[in-house]
Amino acid sequence: MGDTLTEPRRFDPHGASNVPRCRLPKGQVDYITRHFTTFIDDKTMEGVLEECPIPEGKVFEVPHMDGIIESLMEQYGISNEKGADKGLRSIQSRLMRVMGPLGALYALLEQARNDQCTELDFECVIELVEKTICCTGQVNVALNYNWRLATLCKLTKDLKKSKSLMRKHANVFSDTEAQLFGDGFLQVLKDMGKNRREAREVADALQPPKKKLKFVHKPTAQPNPPQSASFSRLMFKQLFRPVPSGGRQVSGGGYTGGLVSRGGLSQYKRGKR
Repeated sequence: MGDTLTEPRRFDPHGASNVPRCRLPKGQVDYITRHFTTFIDDKTMEGVLEECPIPEGKVFEVPHMDGIIESLMEQYGISNEKGADKGLRSIQSRLMRVMGPLGALYALLEQARNDQCTELDFECVIELVEKTICCTGQVNVALNYNWRLATLCKLTKDLKKSKSLMRKHANVFSDTEAQLFGDGFLQVLKDMGKNRREAREVADALQPPKKKLKFVHKPTAQPNPPQSASFSRLMFKQLFRPVPSGGRQVSGGGYTGGLVSRGGLSQYKRGKR
């Protein structure tokens, strides 16, 4: 009966012990920083994965949105932000690329552990590790890009303008340290504001002088001063008061022989005979 291979002990994240964080040499830190902050186009990344493609398997495929879910979102009037979905798919596709060199390295080390590989080429191992770092760094670049884009869209309310702004000044994001945008991009925004102010000043200076309009003051007729409610009630009482004592009403509606008004307003009328 031949020897059977026993399953080797696998890493268990729940049983990991607290190990102090390692300190990488400066050369390795610089290498990682460069690939974690600099964008690499898809054509170049295809060349990186040429000798170590993504392994086969459903788990390594980027999923797509279910048709029934899209129908339900349209039915309930829920906004389907396809731009956000496209960004997330881009991030996940870059994540799957990591498994190309990492899968090749994993298979190579597994063979060495099971004594199926007599010689282990350390140059090959280092190359696979560095390719893995490169692919992982592009995931980080994609995450930061979509985070910045979402933030700028909230500020500008314009997706195309935000994309154009990031594409034009992509070089300032390579050295942001612990900040998402960094001092370089903030300086870009300050310069844009300064240039706009200067452009407005130049445009105003090129405009012909405006003619001053001459205003001729014309006196307007003064309207009758508004009468208070108490004054109006007083006039109503005076006009429609009963016949004064000692007087009589004659034909035509007038009074004769009596005091018509009160409070110092004396008026005598003579009726038509």
